[in-house]
Amino acid sequence: MRSNALTHALHRNGSLVDHQRVQEVMSLEATRWERVWRERWVTLRNPERVAWMLQQLELPALSAALTADVCRAFDESLWEAPPEPNPGAREALQSLKNMGVELAVISDTSYSTGKMLRKLLERYHLLEFFDCLTFSDEVGISKPNAEMFLATLRALRVGPAFAVHVGDNPFTDVFGANEAGLRSVAFGSPCDEATWNVEALSELPALLKPLVAARLSPLSR
Repeated sequence: MRSNALTHALHRNGSLVDHQRVQEVMSLEATRWERVWRERWVTLRNPERVAWMLQQLELPALSAALTADVCRAFDESLWEAPPEPNPGAREALQSLKNMGVELAVISDTSYSTGKMLRKLLERYHLLEFFDCLTFSDEVGISKPNAEMFLATLRALRVGPAFAVHVGDNPFTDVFGANEAGLRSVAFGSPCDEATWNVEALSELPALLKPLVAARLSPLSR
């Protein structure tokens, strides 16, 4: 648990803080993290999050080594319950790749960094499908900021009118993609603002095949 990692680091640093108090502060920090994200469209990085928690605990800063240990524990907490790929994800990616579609990941991060999420994709043998990966902790901004999408497209040398974004969040994915000039696919829950809606990733190849056949020519949304 992330709270255990922070408590142990504090104890090693000579600060005998009650674990329940650490959990309370981490809960407050999570609320702060979401507020900053909604107001500024950035995701705070782990070192900044740890520093804020220490301020709330009225404790001195940790050494660089202990801070790194805590951040690493936060990052690796992903492996406590790693998310599984959605059913049909690999098959859909393979089909799209066979059709000549360039694929990218555009993802916000929290405690687990882009570096760790790459390892997760690699574990499931999905990393090989992607031509570009954009993570909020690495670029300093997050969805729905249009620059998250546009920076990815610049790396691919693709214009927004020729791109489609797939996501399950109406705000960060659908709104963000639409604002950046892409077409959007809402996955899971229907969204009126999306260009298209799908219930399963397995629907994507058939949905996008006409666009690929037309060399992804820009169409009105």
